[in-house]
Amino acid sequence: MTHIAHLCYNIGTMNFTDWLRHEMDSRGKSSHDVDRETDLSHVTILRLLKGGHPHLDTLFQIAQWAKVEPAFLMRLLGYDVSKPPWPKEREIALLIKGDPRFAKLFELASELKPGQLRQALDFIQFLLR
Repeated sequence: MTHIAHLCYNIGTMNFTDWLRHEMDSRGKSSHDVDRETDLSHVTILRLLKGGHPHLDTLFQIAQWAKVEPAFLMRLLGYDVSKPPWPKEREIALLIKGDPRFAKLFELASELKPGQLRQALDFIQFLLR
């Protein structure tokens, strides 16, 4: 990304559409060129240039094409990616990583049928009393 693009983004004047247009212009690329260089159709590129929001897989393809981090593009779209979006899931992941017994517990629980899972939860709550 050019210095000007970073400057515009840093002062908050650039959105995803402006950034994409700037990137394509600075590379001398048309929607058909980007179509050929990615798995996206030129119609998708045109929709984005008109202000449409990309689907997540489209965002990742654009990021790869432009050689930027997807988080940067998500910020341009107005998402706050500075904090983890799923704190509870992160906490569970840290438990599993930190203690192999939790990993085994989740592995076994994933094999339970719904009724069995309810019984297992009831039993764990009983143990905690």
